[in-house]
Amino acid sequence: MCFSALVKRDMKALELRFDGHWIREDLTTFEERSKGNPKAFPPMKDRIFQGSYAPILHRDKIGKIGVSPMRYGVYQPSFIKDPKIAKAFNARRDNLTAPYWSEAFEKHHGFVVLNGFYEWVGVSDLIKAGVVSIKDVKAQFAKESLERKERILASGKKYAETATEKKDPRFRKIIIKFQPKDESDLYVPVVYTTKKLEGGAYDYGFAIVTDDPQHEVLAAGHDRSPAFVTQDAVLDWIDIKGKSTGDLQNVLDQKPPKYFEHALLAV
Repeated sequence: MCFSALVKRDMKALELRFDGHWIREDLTTFEERSKGNPKAFPPMKDRIFQGSYAPILHRDKIGKIGVSPMRYGVYQPSFIKDPKIAKAFNARRDNLTAPYWSEAFEKHHGFVVLNGFYEWVGVSDLIKAGVVSIKDVKAQFAKESLERKERILASGKKYAETATEKKDPRFRKIIIKFQPKDESDLYVPVVYTTKKLEGGAYDYGFAIVTDDPQHEVLAAGHDRSPAFVTQDAVLDWIDIKGKSTGDLQNVLDQKPPKYFEHALLAV
């Protein structure tokens, strides 16, 4: 999975690179919703989590490359009636033909440009990878615990350590950031769905396609990562017409050489 991601939002640069444009009606609608209800429609930021909005590039109604704000998390397919089932925000490459993705895969494709991504990993695996030490990990946990304590006390509530905070750090999980060593952009395929809102406007929800990880990502303790492909391949991904499932899987095989470095969040 991809817990959260660092999105490239320099849309002027992307527009020049892909000869694209903001789809103005989508952007205007989103800005109005965000202004009126920022909790339900949070403003776009560089780091996205489930429920955040990000600029997604896709083909517009006339076939040009357009950019629309989309929510990280697809809307449920119409055949799912239980509202308690959480929206998925990652789509495994090997599961794209499952019924759940039938209203997205081979129908609504786009891509997002990432600078990096964040994952929860086991501390023991991370230490074995040899990039950080147990001292670094303990310092990060201490910082996070102190920040939590200060927030609770500032709110006037009683503070107590959690069961997780009391655990041996070696048996806990921690968030780390992965990014390409050469700091290059990641072109990441997505699938998306739509939902009609009150007033007749539509909202979009996307899921990042995930794949087996690079060796260095696996060694650090995570078994999935966002799929990433070449710039030419990501344009093939959004051009669905005439392509079979096998063709689209072949597109996902077109990976540029990358080596991912990882590090703890700043302590």
